[in-house]
Amino acid sequence: MYKYVATCSFGTEALLANELKSFGLTQVNHSSGAVEFSGDLEVAYKLCLWSRIASRVLLYIGDFDCNDADDIYTHALDICWSDYLGVTDSFLIKGSVSKGVDINSQYALFRMKDAIVDWFQSGFSKRPTVAKSKADHFFHFHINKDKRCTLYLDLAGEPLHKRAYRIESSEAPLKETLASAILQYSHWTGVEDNKLLVDPMCGSGTLLIEAALMRANVAPGSFREHFSLENWVGHDVGLWHRLRKEADASRQFDAEALDVCLYGFDASQKAVDAAQANAKKAGVESLIHFEKRELHGFSIPGDKRVDPSSAYFITNPPYGERLGEAEQLKYLYKSIGHCIKRHCQNWNVSIFSSNNELLDQLGVPVKNRVKLFNGAIKCQLAILDAGEQNVISNGIIDFEKARELPGLMNDQVSLDFSNRLIKNYKGLKKWLLQHNLSCYRLYDRDIPEYNVVVDVYGDRIHLQEYKPPKTIDAETARKRLKQIITSLISVFGIDRNNIHLKQRERQKGNKQYTQLNTKKKYLEVVENDLLFLANFTDYIDTGIFLDHRYIRNYIRSISRGKNFLNLFSYTATASVYAASGGAKSTTSIDLSNNYTEWAINNLLLNGFSLDNHQAIQADSISWLQGLGNENNAKNKFDLVFVDPPTFSNSKKLTGDFNVQDDHLKLLLLCKKRLAKDGVIIFSNNFKDFVLDSSLSNYFEIENISELTISKDFSRHKKSNKKIHNSWVLKPL
Repeated sequence: MYKYVATCSFGTEALLANELKSFGLTQVNHSSGAVEFSGDLEVAYKLCLWSRIASRVLLYIGDFDCNDADDIYTHALDICWSDYLGVTDSFLIKGSVSKGVDINSQYALFRMKDAIVDWFQSGFSKRPTVAKSKADHFFHFHINKDKRCTLYLDLAGEPLHKRAYRIESSEAPLKETLASAILQYSHWTGVEDNKLLVDPMCGSGTLLIEAALMRANVAPGSFREHFSLENWVGHDVGLWHRLRKEADASRQFDAEALDVCLYGFDASQKAVDAAQANAKKAGVESLIHFEKRELHGFSIPGDKRVDPSSAYFITNPPYGERLGEAEQLKYLYKSIGHCIKRHCQNWNVSIFSSNNELLDQLGVPVKNRVKLFNGAIKCQLAILDAGEQNVISNGIIDFEKARELPGLMNDQVSLDFSNRLIKNYKGLKKWLLQHNLSCYRLYDRDIPEYNVVVDVYGDRIHLQEYKPPKTIDAETARKRLKQIITSLISVFGIDRNNIHLKQRERQKGNKQYTQLNTKKKYLEVVENDLLFLANFTDYIDTGIFLDHRYIRNYIRSISRGKNFLNLFSYTATASVYAASGGAKSTTSIDLSNNYTEWAINNLLLNGFSLDNHQAIQADSISWLQGLGNENNAKNKFDLVFVDPPTFSNSKKLTGDFNVQDDHLKLLLLCKKRLAKDGVIIFSNNFKDFVLDSSLSNYFEIENISELTISKDFSRHKKSNKKIHNSWVLKPL
């Protein structure tokens, strides 16, 4: 019988203790990061071969009191070291000292090495070699707070998380032992009712490979060629040979009989290639389907259907450890949450992360948290309650249930305005339901006395008041605005806080709209099953131009497999559409830092990887010219969307931009960046715009303006027929 300590990652001690109990042990004691037990060699050998949790299996050598490092040397000389290694062997020793103990760990290590070498030198006139890395034997000692030094022989040598099947790696892969712990705490233990597991951000595939090894009951230590115990003079060769043979035999299994489906997706082809290579080395490639797929495209290949109680969604997304990452990553976590709500209701769902604030962005209740460590990073496994969840509403507010709020005086509500809202809605209702739209224009200065625009965003109202002329009395204007707001509350049955008021006035000369606030408070809205961040406080516009809906849809319909360039991209809504249409890549260029950040967040919110979709803060014309970046000037695109402002005099520009004067130069620059058979979609909102006739020398031109005005913007043909201009340009 021997005394042992098996070490493990903090938080996994209970799992390791359960493994030991499964080997027949009844007396195990676990402390922080370790489990102590006694047993014969067979138990230690089995742990080396079969443990999915242990980091090291340490054989107890001895312990003694030490007041200083010289005491370590003196007591270590009393140990019969030839019981553990030979005079021609190499060894490596590591040590640790509890916090608060006044013994230098490096000097203690130095004195321990001296003792071992001097013991052999005095008895054999020869000495073993002290190795710096690979060695025949590994020793460990620990000095506790009572200055008691305990010494061990490491039976594994290299840590047990090194299964030896990993030949390719993605950035920051999980240790195999931690992956196994995450799975077990998530209730994936390899039992028969573990039918389906999906990791939508699989990296190099560690979680899925460990899950496959569990399901197939393969010994994780069977992949290693060597353990340090094989060099130990007390090694039982016959026992080891028998146990090793049993472990190796576990790698032969009937994949079809297991009735399990494991799916790993990642936006990076490099990661997918690494995962496939690792799975093949582990012999479980027949159990796992790996595929390059962004989170936006989450679905189960072949529409595999299982009982939700047997389905698992387990993943380890980025944590945002580097400065500035967390703010961006919150939209990735929101996207994960939407994916769970849409596809994984009533599944077993677990997310491993170090960031509580990011986990809160999931929008899914947490029913249990398990504290774990990823190396030195304090993390948690959030086990979610993925029952029936509220997906962001795509529903249409039913104006037919319009009512007057109790206590309102007749002069507080405009019946003319209210009735027009209801009439307009009835005219749009069938179209809205058919196209699954919850963001649309409901009212646009239909009644001269009520000179406002009403845009609906789900359960929010964006109300734009046009500044009344000087001929209108200020008190009359104030009263009408109050009637408008009260009527909206009455018709919609919503809270006043859900109505966001902006005041517009005609922009003359070089005047531009400027930022109103810096609250950066964003709400999520839905358009055609895509999610967008809308800001109702900081700008005149909300971040999504509703009148460009049909252009975005057109872009989506022709984007598959193409490299898409979005100039003057604003918040990159068109890029999101292109990505959802299967674009190979999207590049969004905008001069504003705020809009560029907004664009990135829109992409992340919809589950698109920044490896394939980038947003760049730059002047679009300078970027097209490749100024300061010759490599950029060589990039070619299959589809270019150009939607410039009517006028810009930003301080970031070398000169003013005017769409009427500058569009010829702009479009000819775009032509140079087109790949073979490339297409330009050009649009602008300058109502008096005239396309330069000389463009017909360079392009086949199709005016698609009428086709891109949606029903909610075409009700008033006379006033809105030129709300924007759009053309498709194909090089001659």
